[in-house]
Amino acid sequence: MYQVYTQFIRPNLSIPFHINSIQHSNFVKYVSKKYADKRIFQHTELDSDGLIMTITAVWISKEEFDFYRKDLEILDYWCWRDQYNRSNGITRSGPFQEELE
Repeated sequence: MYQVYTQFIRPNLSIPFHINSIQHSNFVKYVSKKYADKRIFQHTELDSDGLIMTITAVWISKEEFDFYRKDLEILDYWCWRDQYNRSNGITRSGPFQEELE
């Protein structure tokens, strides 16, 4: 198994994270349909002050995650997400990746 997690940090609570958008909703539908048998788990968590969001996903293998990363639909969404984050002062750490046993 292969775990990937990314953190997003917003400057204050009045700025919504990208996951609160219609673009994200459409992205989730696409990923759920196309990668249901490849991604084992995904979890989104906010820290206690609500400023740091961590998204963790577990894939069946690094190869499956690499395939996902090359999907044009995914790349288009990530481009939108990164532009949204830049324009709203949201920073990203990661993705951090590791093999799991």
